Amino acid sequence: MEYEANPSILGIVEKVKHLVEIIEFPTHKQKCIDKLFDLKVQLTNEYLRNGGVEKIPSVNLLNDSLNFSPHNPNTHTSRIKAFMNCILTKHCTPPVLHQEIMTEYESFIQKDIFFDQIKIDTEKQIDELFEKYKNSTDFIFRGQREASWRLYNTMQREWIYNKYEGKKFYASVLKTDDRNRKTKIYL
Repeated sequence: MEYEANPSILGIVEKVKHLVEIIEFPTHKQKCIDKLFDLKVQLTNEYLRNGGVEKIPSVNLLNDSLNFSPHNPNTHTSRIKAFMNCILTKHCTPPVLHQEIMTEYESFIQKDIFFDQIKIDTEKQIDELFEKYKNSTDFIFRGQREASWRLYNTMQREWIYNKYEGKKFYASVLKTDDRNRKTKIYL
């Protein structure tokens, strides 16, 4: 199938399979619906707190947002529910890939499409993770200072920042062979 080659689609397919399993067991269905609603509220609040209010052109949606209370179903208008669904959908789709801009992940939900991840909140969790993998030889850890940043290599950043799209680009790379001799390669 075509989606097998696309990790973002495969991640979404796995999430949908999980939701189908939940729906088949009705005792868990309401808990899942509640968790999904809580997630929508959380993501919408984050969006609004981080400059999203200025991006909303609809006065009615702004009023609905101001009057909204998660605990009062009378404030759950169709407008605010549709808006919250849009925010959630934005987090469940991969970030835009473009050769001229450096994109970032919107949230851990979006990043989860591409990576198996563990949220670390304490120094103890870091120590436990280090202990678990310190003697492993088949892992490489690579990261960034900010979790929202995508893992671009130096050449990708150079390409994007200097807008090389459509131009000839020559970059030199130092390659070390098995005898530790360095060779310059031009790409």
